[in-house]
Amino acid sequence: MILRDEVLAFTEALFADEPDGYRFWQGGKVTLLSTAFAVLTRTLLGGSTERDVERVGRGLRSRQSTTGHFVDPSFRPEDARGTHRPDYIEWQTTYYVLSALDALGERPQHALAFVEPLRAAVRLDRWLEARNWRNFWLASNEIMFLLYFLAYLERRQEDRAAAAVAHQVLDRLDSRQDPETGYFGSSHASINNQMYGAAHIYMFYDHFGRPIRYAEQILDTTLALERATGLYGHADGGACEDYDAIEILLRVSRHTSHRRFDVRQSLERTATAIRERRRPGAGGFSYRLAPPGLAAWLWRRAFGGTYRYSGWRAMTCPLYAPDTWATFFRTLAIVGIDAELGPGGPCLFPELPAWGYRARRTTK
Repeated sequence: MILRDEVLAFTEALFADEPDGYRFWQGGKVTLLSTAFAVLTRTLLGGSTERDVERVGRGLRSRQSTTGHFVDPSFRPEDARGTHRPDYIEWQTTYYVLSALDALGERPQHALAFVEPLRAAVRLDRWLEARNWRNFWLASNEIMFLLYFLAYLERRQEDRAAAAVAHQVLDRLDSRQDPETGYFGSSHASINNQMYGAAHIYMFYDHFGRPIRYAEQILDTTLALERATGLYGHADGGACEDYDAIEILLRVSRHTSHRRFDVRQSLERTATAIRERRRPGAGGFSYRLAPPGLAAWLWRRAFGGTYRYSGWRAMTCPLYAPDTWATFFRTLAIVGIDAELGPGGPCLFPELPAWGYRARRTTK
């Protein structure tokens, strides 16, 4: 499997001995987030090594505080900008590190004590109301983090009461779902923003055994957002934006036969675009994808620039250079589509509802 070998070689080249972890990109730094992305990619492809389990996994576990959060020692609040607050990055780091440890078969040292206050219905409602529903793309990440923590408590720590809290969250989401689009949030947000946000949510309906309502409307709305390039949002796509659409189409089409041919064609177009636009010899994938051809390097030079993952300075990378996060999402996109449409290769998808979680099909 060429993709597997090239991606594993790419992540391997980013490994650093001190600290034991993976750099964000070739010219980047080692962070807990970049390390978690690399681990998730390697375990997805069945390529994690004893070093990943022993040294990298041990290093990740050691960064957990007694509150249950995983804290990157290099993070400074003043290094963050935009809408991603320090507490957001703290939850995000905890989500990805916990997912990576679970993929390695490892457990955290401490309980997720920081979740406890949100078990109370009044506190939970206040927390949900305080989310920025006008920017559901952002708010949905925070909700996704919480729902994953609750799923983790339920399955890995046998805390059955955590599922009841998760259902309360999903009840609130039901009340905010738009029957015309099947998305959530506020009508003040763009339809693309609502789509990117909705992709973070549907996996939990699968995991907690709830129907995904308005499945036909969800598929109709998502298919209409595909660009002629087969990508989403920007003409050159985006690692997150493209996968969000793929996640929705893969997941929701398992619940209805509505427009099955259109869904399949769309997924094939997107997978082809991601493959054909990968820079030859890069190994990994970039956030943006330059058009294929001999002039692609001119395109990167003309339209290049950088992006900051979650607004954190240490996670700054050229838009058209391969990095661990974009590689994780784009690899997940390709292997997810291949697994659904066939034949697909051997991949280890997560058991818990994190990115790539696969629930059983409910339609034929």
